[in-house]
Amino acid sequence: MPILRYKFGQEREIVKENAGFDDSIFRDQYVQALRLTNAFVRDKESQTLKCVAFCGDRGEGKTSCMTTTQGIIEQVKEKSDAYSYVDKIGCKDLANTKCSVVEVTDPSFFDDSHNILQITIGKLYNSYRRKQEECKVDYGKKNKLLEAFSRVNASLLTLQKDDIDSMNDLHRLAVLATGITLRDQITELVKEYLNFMGADILIVPIDDIDLNIAHAYRMCEQIRKYLCVPQCVVFLSLKIEQLQYVVENAFAATIKNPNIGKASDSNGFNSDEIAEMAKKYINKLVPVNSRVEMPKAYSLAEVKLELPTSNGGIMTMESMKKGVLELIYNRTRYLFYNPADSISPIVPNNLRDLFNLIALLAAMEEIPDSREPTKKHALETNKNMFKLYLFTVWKKRFDINTQNKLDSLVTFDYGTSFNKEVIAILSKRFEEQLKKDYHEQTEDDYQIRDTEANISDSKSESSKVDTTPQTIMLKSICATDNFGYNVTAGDLFYLFSILEREVLSENDNALLFFLKSLYSIKLYEEYDQVTELEGMVYPKTNDEEKGLTIVDRRFDHSNKLQLLTGGSYFTYCPGDFIPKPSKEVAYDIRIISGKELNGFLSELRGGFKEIEDLEKKKNKTDEENKKIKEFNIRLNTAEFFILTTKCAVPQKKAETKDSISLVRTLDFLRHNVEACHYRTFYPTTGYYLFDIMSIFGNMINLELTYKKFYYVNDDFYRFIFNHPGSLLHKITEKSSVSRQYINYEDNNERTQMHRLLSDSIIRNAEVLTSVRVTLMKRRIFGVNVRVFLIQYSI
Repeated sequence: MPILRYKFGQEREIVKENAGFDDSIFRDQYVQALRLTNAFVRDKESQTLKCVAFCGDRGEGKTSCMTTTQGIIEQVKEKSDAYSYVDKIGCKDLANTKCSVVEVTDPSFFDDSHNILQITIGKLYNSYRRKQEECKVDYGKKNKLLEAFSRVNASLLTLQKDDIDSMNDLHRLAVLATGITLRDQITELVKEYLNFMGADILIVPIDDIDLNIAHAYRMCEQIRKYLCVPQCVVFLSLKIEQLQYVVENAFAATIKNPNIGKASDSNGFNSDEIAEMAKKYINKLVPVNSRVEMPKAYSLAEVKLELPTSNGGIMTMESMKKGVLELIYNRTRYLFYNPADSISPIVPNNLRDLFNLIALLAAMEEIPDSREPTKKHALETNKNMFKLYLFTVWKKRFDINTQNKLDSLVTFDYGTSFNKEVIAILSKRFEEQLKKDYHEQTEDDYQIRDTEANISDSKSESSKVDTTPQTIMLKSICATDNFGYNVTAGDLFYLFSILEREVLSENDNALLFFLKSLYSIKLYEEYDQVTELEGMVYPKTNDEEKGLTIVDRRFDHSNKLQLLTGGSYFTYCPGDFIPKPSKEVAYDIRIISGKELNGFLSELRGGFKEIEDLEKKKNKTDEENKKIKEFNIRLNTAEFFILTTKCAVPQKKAETKDSISLVRTLDFLRHNVEACHYRTFYPTTGYYLFDIMSIFGNMINLELTYKKFYYVNDDFYRFIFNHPGSLLHKITEKSSVSRQYINYEDNNERTQMHRLLSDSIIRNAEVLTSVRVTLMKRRIFGVNVRVFLIQYSI
């Protein structure tokens, strides 16, 4: 099994491996390259081009793989570990052959005056001079070699003369003859060079031949014409797609056809024909069977990851894809998740980028316990470094216009409009996709006749699309005239859930991931603000600051996490989470009677003093215990509706209960200037929007959730918070058991609330998506909620 090893500084240099080839991430590439070379050694007298091409994108390890391969070949002659390795993989010809490897040629040195042949011949000459200085030489061999160098150099100088059209006839013939005989001269030079060096095969490595756009085609032609000589093997590293582009441009420039990109005519070729010509040229220069493809980082997802620790040891992680996410969490406490069958997009699919990310994380201070006070500053530093990576390096994959929009989001600090800003980007980018009908057939569609989705056959398809709850919901969420504070995280993630069903391009998927990652970071940051700073869960205005602070009374006592999410994590159509029993009735989201609930709360408020006194009695009668039990049942019922009430609904919007009317009511709330999710209620409030999923948003600020109801004043809330039979008390007590490390010794209520928030608040976009998907698939609440709602006739 290969192991992905990282060493400090590795991301900035070429990695040459000298051992451990069997568990290298390039082990398959080494075997393929060596076996190709072995085949060329067997057929060393062939006059065809013997080429081993290391192919891949920038940063995928082409140069490192080629350098290590040539290093193995160089070490073979010393009967080292490399010899045993080459012999073991079946390359016996190569193992018993002495190879002379020339220093790697860098195409960045190529220009109009210096070509690949001149530089290659120059490197051979340098090798000869070093050999001559190191030991005694055979002067006969030396003289033959120098004569070969001289002949080749003279021919190169002749070919480099002025334009052949300006020459006289004899001079022109001489140049043409030189071009014909140059390959024979190079053949002789290679033979004499190997004879002098005591070797049998010459390896000529050329790095990134496609990188020099201006001269790449010319270099390819020189390799094709003059390096296809006996006893010579050429190693190339390149990106095939870029070389294709270079060759196409060279062909187009040669043809000088004014109709490139148009239909072909009798005077030239169109772009498709030129592309096909370029493809055939490359296939001849670098045949498919001579290409060694570099592995993508994602193909290494399951290999072990090794990296050094700060104390000089080695940390081994089960797999690369888990290891990188563990590193991110260990250093920053930001959570990312791998999908079941793939890998998180935060992990780069490019080795250089992957090592750069690992280097960034490895350099950060380890945070074994984020609760440790001495690590607070280090954790903030790590977070800022990671955000800088995400918001600069990772973001560079998008076009400049998209980057500018994302930059505005990164710095956007007006929490009540953030969701609307993200939706504006998505609705414009995916305008065509969002025009579709996303209504899914469920069991309700087959069990219920005349549902709102079953439009008369006489109506057109477009009419059907315009009248499904899903389409109305999408149009409402994307409307530009929505008030930002009434657009919620639920609305945004409804849009995400729709778009993730589409077959999107890699770049579009990356955009969705970036936006969700940004949202996760904002959720984490606001959660930390709310929980770590005293008084931020239910913020109160300090009397001393009233004259210095502008307070928007619409958002009294609303915390930053509430403002970011809009007070709601989930938006959905009626019946999405609980199957509908009929056309009109939905049990997951519906309008309920305010009169009934207000009266219920009023009765409870009038009786809590009696129950409080009874609780204090040591010896209670059976009748008193029964009274307390009955009160607790009624209180829990009221609390259920408090926790599942989303907002008030105007009477004119509460008369109909079918799905389309309900979705249009939600649309009205988004367009209404009133901040509906933050508004307190009154004794005369006639209707409420019951939403089984609103409990997730209401948990962010439980004190405000309870106190929004007119009858729950501070005394009533304190009673509920401390009363052993209340739901609020039970859930805070349970959290107090599981989160004991959160402890403000001088403030028990803050301790309990922080522990509860730590247990219950969704603060990660991927977790939010997962909860939504799970509930949509299982549609679980059904029977119990139906019974509950019917029992209390609400």
